[in-house]
Amino acid sequence: MKKLAIIIPAYKPRFLQETLDSIAKQNNHEFTVYIGDDASPYPLETIVDCYKNKFDIIYHRFEQNMGKKDLPGHWERCILLSEEELIWLFSDDDLMPFDGVARVIQASQKHSDGKYIFHFPLEVVDEYGKLKYKNPPFKTDLTSGYEFLLDKLSGKISSAACEYVFSRTVWEQTGGFIKFPLAWCTDDATWAKFAEFTGGIISLPGNPVSWRNAERRIYQTPLISTKKRLEQQYFS
Repeated sequence: MKKLAIIIPAYKPRFLQETLDSIAKQNNHEFTVYIGDDASPYPLETIVDCYKNKFDIIYHRFEQNMGKKDLPGHWERCILLSEEELIWLFSDDDLMPFDGVARVIQASQKHSDGKYIFHFPLEVVDEYGKLKYKNPPFKTDLTSGYEFLLDKLSGKISSAACEYVFSRTVWEQTGGFIKFPLAWCTDDATWAKFAEFTGGIISLPGNPVSWRNAERRIYQTPLISTKKRLEQQYFS
C-alpha cells in the first residue's frame, strides 16, 4: 500500500486536467489518488481515465450529491475511500508543486507516532494560472493553532485546504472536520483543532501549493463572517 492518499472531492471539470497534470509531474509516486465524484453532471470519469497509466488513481462516483448541503460530509466520505495513513485533501482545480509528495513523505518519516499536520506555503493564482498573491511564510517551523488563527483573523495570511496534509490517526482521534454551514471556516477551525492535538502545524518550506481563485469559485467568505465563526469556536 502506498504511504499517501491524495483525496480529490470532484465536481467541476474545468481545471481537473491541470490538477491531475500537476500530480503526474511529481518526482515521488508513493501515492494513490482518490477521485470522489459528487454526482457531477459532467463526465469526470472521461478525464480521469486519461491518467490511469500515469499513476495510481481510483475513481468513485457517488450517486447522491452531498457537497451542496454538507461539503465536509463529502470530504469525509471521500477520505473513507482510502486506507493510507497520510491524507492530502486536495481539490479539483488547484496545483501541486512537483516535489510536494516527496516533501510530505520525508517529513512523515520523522514522526513515527503518526500524529502530525503539515503545511505547505501558499500562492493564489487566477483562472489562467497567473500569480495573484503569495502568502507570507509561517513565522516558525512549528505553529500553534492559536497563532494560526490569530494570523488568519487579522488578515495577515490567506488559507486553503490544499495547503495541509494530516495523518489519518489525527483525523480519526479528533473526530474529523468541524462543520459549519456551507463549510465556511470548516478547514481553518479543523486545522486549529488538529494543531492542538499534535502540538502544532509543521511547515514544509519550499515550493508553494497553488490555490486557484477563479471567479466562479463559491467559497469566498467575508472576513467578518470568518472572524465571527472562528471566534465563537475558539475564543468565546
